[in-house]
Amino acid sequence: MTLIDFIFPPKCASCGELLESAPRRIREKGGDALCPECRAEWEKEKLKKCSYCGQAMMDCLCAPWLMRKNGHNTLIKLVSYHSREHGVVQDLIFSLKRRAYGKAEIFLSNQLSLSISKYIKEYPEQIFCITNVPRRKKGIMKNGYDHAEVLARLTSELCGVPYLPLIRRKRDRSEQKNLTEDERLQNVSGVFDTYFIPERFKKMSVILVDDVVTTGASMLECISVLQNEGFKNVVPASVAMTVRKRKTGISSKS
Repeated sequence: MTLIDFIFPPKCASCGELLESAPRRIREKGGDALCPECRAEWEKEKLKKCSYCGQAMMDCLCAPWLMRKNGHNTLIKLVSYHSREHGVVQDLIFSLKRRAYGKAEIFLSNQLSLSISKYIKEYPEQIFCITNVPRRKKGIMKNGYDHAEVLARLTSELCGVPYLPLIRRKRDRSEQKNLTEDERLQNVSGVFDTYFIPERFKKMSVILVDDVVTTGASMLECISVLQNEGFKNVVPASVAMTVRKRKTGISSKS
């Protein structure tokens, strides 16, 4: 055990239980981010079946209904996310949003890089880069950092492909979480723009990273912005995809 471990004993990023000390090279790769029980729960979540195709979530490329409706069928992801449940997935996402460059970021970027690298290897003729869906400015001010950018940068290093800051937010609007699908699309319309991008970069395929995709409204808007800028192939990727009942804005009352 090192002096650092003695002063700041390593704890599970999900349940907070003390972990046995591990070599620094393992800690830096997120190898000891979870206790054995939480790691087993995480692996079980990755193996849960997709309700669309029946494959394990970690192998499934199905996108949410709204994205498929708008012609985007592919979403790289690891697990499903249930906002009203509690477990290792929810704990890791919460930690990712609140703590800059902690164990959750290292662990999740390591896990996501495996799926993204697997996808990239299937297209050896393409040159890839990684970027992210930018957070609301209020969220960055509150937490001190953009967790999606942190996730994308760490993932790009592990995948061995460049990170490019391609998208910016022109303005903030209300949070998405309580809106219907149609309201979400309207809420993000015109919110995103691109930085100045040299023409040589527009030949690259883009992996667009976010932490959780619910309906995919923000993803759709960012994809549209990149395609309008000249990028022909944009592939969305996230740690999790929310599983929930669709909200269409139509009341169930007669």
